[in-house]
Amino acid sequence: MGRGNVPRSMRAYTLDRESPVMPMTVLIDNSASCSCAACRGCWLLVLVRALSAAGLHLDVLARRVIECPKYWTLMGVKLDLSSLGITIRQRREALGLTQSRLSQLCGLSRQTLVGLEAGALSDLGFNRVAQVLAVLGLDIDPPSQTARARKRGLWMAAKNASVSYSSEVPPDALGHALVSGSIPDGYAAHLTHLLDEAPVPLVVMAVEEAAANEGVSPKAVWRNVAHLAKTLAVHRQSLWA
Repeated sequence: MGRGNVPRSMRAYTLDRESPVMPMTVLIDNSASCSCAACRGCWLLVLVRALSAAGLHLDVLARRVIECPKYWTLMGVKLDLSSLGITIRQRREALGLTQSRLSQLCGLSRQTLVGLEAGALSDLGFNRVAQVLAVLGLDIDPPSQTARARKRGLWMAAKNASVSYSSEVPPDALGHALVSGSIPDGYAAHLTHLLDEAPVPLVVMAVEEAAANEGVSPKAVWRNVAHLAKTLAVHRQSLWA
C-alpha cells in the first residue's frame, strides 16, 4: 500500500520500538475510527498488528478495534457463537462454576452469559469472549484445553502467592488449603495475596487442579474459596462469594 492511501491522521506515525507506550489517540482521529468499512478496518488492523509486533501498549482505541466482530474474521479467527456457547457451558459445569459465579469472575452480566451459552447472541465483543475463555482455560481458535493441559496451575499459583515473601507456600499445601478451606500455619498472607492479586484464570486453574488431586468436586472447592476469602477479609471477597 502506498503512503498516499494512509489516512491523514496516521501519516505522522512512526514505529518507535524504544517507546514502551505509543498513545494511539494521536494517531487516529474520528474519521479513521473503525466503522467496518474495508479501507478503514484494514488500516486499523495493520496498525494494531504493527504495535503488537513491536511490543507496544494497545490502549483504549486499539481495544475499540478488537471489539468489532469483523476483526475476528480479519484475524482469521472464526468462532460460531452458537457452538461456542455449548463448549462454554460444558467447561463451566466441569469446573463447578454457576452462571452467576462465572459471570462475576469474567466481569459480564449473568444475562449476557446466559445468552452466550444458549447461542442467543448474534455477536459479542472479542475482549469479552476472550475473557470468558481465559477464565475457563480455553484456547480461542478453536476452543480447547490444549494450552491449559500444559500448565501447572497449582505450582504457578503458589509462585504468585509467594512473590512478596521470603518463604514459599508449597503447591500441595496451597491445594489442600483451597480444598479444605483451612489456612496453613504461616501462609495466611500468601493466601490473601492469591485471592486479592492473582489473575482470575490462575485461581481457576489452581482450584481445578486441587480438586482433581484430592478427588473432590470443583464446586465444593469454590465454596471453601469463598470461606477463605471471608475469613481472610480480602478486598476481592465479593468476587469469590
